[in-house]
Amino acid sequence: MTISWGSFGVIWGKPMAMVVVRPSRHTYRFMEAGNSFTLCAFPGEYKDQLTLCGTRSGRALDKVKACGFTPIPSQWSRLRLRRGRIDCGVP
Repeated sequence: MTISWGSFGVIWGKPMAMVVVRPSRHTYRFMEAGNSFTLCAFPGEYKDQLTLCGTRSGRALDKVKACGFTPIPSQWSRLRLRRGRIDCGVP
């Protein structure tokens, strides 16, 4: 899911990431069911793929396949930054 609302920071000495996801979004049920999520930052050359991700629903389209992305399983359980990727644990 392409997000545009969120923040990063430190709260009570711990790293924090917050994203805002509407209950009507396809991603919402996955975030509610899981105990972690991953945020990724892409360089400018991915603008077309990110536009597709931000304008089409995953209910009707396999966005990963359509964009040619390759998912990489996360091995982190807490907030970590690794090469433009942030893996987040849900409290």
